[in-house]
Amino acid sequence: MTVPLTIPPLIDGALLLNVYGAASLFGRAGLVLTQNLAGIVLAQVFVASPFVVLTAASAFERLDPNYEYVSRTLGKGPGETFLKVTLPLTKTGIAPGIVLAWVRSLGEFGATVMMAYNPKTISIQLWEDNAIGGLAMMLPGVLLVLLVSCLALGMWFWLSGLKDARRHWLI
Repeated sequence: MTVPLTIPPLIDGALLLNVYGAASLFGRAGLVLTQNLAGIVLAQVFVASPFVVLTAASAFERLDPNYEYVSRTLGKGPGETFLKVTLPLTKTGIAPGIVLAWVRSLGEFGATVMMAYNPKTISIQLWEDNAIGGLAMMLPGVLLVLLVSCLALGMWFWLSGLKDARRHWLI
């Protein structure tokens, strides 16, 4: 699960192309996962999913199993125990991971440009705007992404239950 975090995103995209590109088994079988929304989603999930998995795993490891044992002894099944006991007790570890993954996906460029140049994501569009008109042309998009990122960061602080988020903004 940590492989996508340790490999440069452009290499992640090259690996995904080898598995899902036109020359792969999937591509030769007619399953086209490049140059479309499916390619974008696949690239972003591949690169960002470690944030969700690692934070969720940490939350599940910190959970006291006695809560689940009590639920089971009270006659609740494994599914109901997971939904009504485990998930609510681990949400402060899972939700911030989802926010971090979403923010990471928003800025993903390398794997996305390899898998699906079109349709354009915000990162690819900003790259093109810079190539065509320089920083002045890409500034509105940059400001929009900064605003969304700051809002997501604030949500991450809130979901993480950090009491004094102000000092984290300064780090």
